Parts: sequence; structure tokens; C-alpha cells
Amino acid sequence: MLELETGIDRSGVPDTVLGQEEASRRHAEALSKYFHRPSNKRVNYTKLAIASPFLCPWTQLVQEWNKAADGPLPFFVLRDQEALAKLRLALERKFNVHSIGLPPAALIPVLLTLKTRGNPGDNALICLPLRTDFRTNRQNRLATVHGPVYVEPAHPDPHGKERTVLRAQHLKTLKRLRNRRVRQKRRLQRANPGVLVRIPQANNRSLVEQQLKRMADLWLPATPDTVRQQCSRECFGYVTQAGFSLSEGGVNGIGYVTARGLEKLFKICTKGTVKVLHTGSRIHV
Repeated sequence: MLELETGIDRSGVPDTVLGQEEASRRHAEALSKYFHRPSNKRVNYTKLAIASPFLCPWTQLVQEWNKAADGPLPFFVLRDQEALAKLRLALERKFNVHSIGLPPAALIPVLLTLKTRGNPGDNALICLPLRTDFRTNRQNRLATVHGPVYVEPAHPDPHGKERTVLRAQHLKTLKRLRNRRVRQKRRLQRANPGVLVRIPQANNRSLVEQQLKRMADLWLPATPDTVRQQCSRECFGYVTQAGFSLSEGGVNGIGYVTARGLEKLFKICTKGTVKVLHTGSRIHV
């Protein structure tokens, strides 16, 4: 975390070659680890309303926040110091954010400071709060309630039954092929008594690979249907790296949000308060 605070580490910047390669490497490692677990030990991210738990889909996120655009918008990280300084003034209510003229395809770097316990972790969702969340938070403080302000409801899994059927069919197919090899060996053994009969091993590699690919698409689709509306709060950014900060004495996170989502946030709350959803939990912090 020290390199992040001093500005030396640039591995998490999403529009750089280093950042994209690092994200792809972590994504491949996380996917391999995820699918090496048995199905009853895997986290069902569909029920947690997480569309992409191991990779931040920046292109799709920017595109969904700019549906009025004629074509795809290549995203980039805003590095204009003047615009960033005006955004800091806007958080202090000294400047109008709409007069800055933020590019629609820009990703705004943000520093998040958690006001509650816990660590959101990498790839956590940055969501827009509702006015009811502020009202609930105020009521909880007055009533000395220390519970979460909002808990994401459990979402249904539309591919659960399909995965069960495909798994049963695949096991039935493998069993049928095995029985066929057993019958072939018995037939050859009867035709050649006293001779040890060996049959070639089953060539089911392509069948197994096809099944793994289909099941992986049902567990974690490569292209989610939506990123902005994946949970009950609108997602407009992601936390790329989070951890305990020694200089701040608390948990901080570095993330990026879309320009259109940030403008909508200022219509709801001018203090820059957002909701953060961990990829392994339904609690918004």
C-alpha cells in the first residue's frame, strides 16, 4: 500500500498496458482457482448480484452510461489536473460539476475512505446511493443501531436448473461410454481366452472440454447482460485496489468511476458519499 500512496505503483491504472496485462493475469488466476473448486464450494455470484467478480468491465460500463452515443467509446483515465482540481472544489461545494465539461468516456480516479469496518477488496462495486439510504443511516445513528444501512437482497439464479440438467446428462454420457468399453473388453476376452486383452483408453477430452466451457459460461458469463444495473443500486465504478493505509489509520481504496455516473452522484449527494459492495458479500458499506 505504500507504493500506492506515494504514486509509484501504476499497475492498477485500467487504460495502461501494464494495468490491462496485470488485470488479465489476475483474472485468469482467479478463474482457474474458482473452477478448480467443486460446485458446492463455489460462491454463486449471480445470487450476490455480481456480474464480473474477477475483472472490471470498463468498456461495457462506460458504454452503458453513454447509451446515447453513436458508437463504442474507448475509455481513458482523466489526467487533466485542472479538471481534477475543479472536481475537488465541487466536493467542497465551491464549483459546479456540470460546468467542468467532463468527457463522457472518461474514468475519474477516486480515493475512497471507509467509514465502517471491513475491507471491500479488489473489484468491489462503487454504487450510487439512494436518498432513503441517507435517511436510514441517520435513523440508525439516532437509535444507536450498528447494523448495515442496506443489504442486497438475494437474486435468483436463472441458470441453476440448467446446470443441474447438463451435469446429469454429462455424467450419463460418460457412464454410457464406459459401459461400452467394458462390453467391448468382455467381448474380446471371450474371443481370446487365456490372453490378456487391453483396449485403448477413452478419448473423451473434447467432450469434457466442451462440457467445462458450457458450465463456465453458465456460472460466469464472459459478457454480462448488464453492468450498470447488476444490483439494486446503480453501479458506476469499481475499486481496483483496497487495503489498510498506515498514514490514514484506516481502510482506503483506489477506484475509478464514470463521468456520467459522477455527475449523477452530485445530484444525489454533494459530499461524494457512495455505496461499496464487496464481491463476496451482500452488505453495502
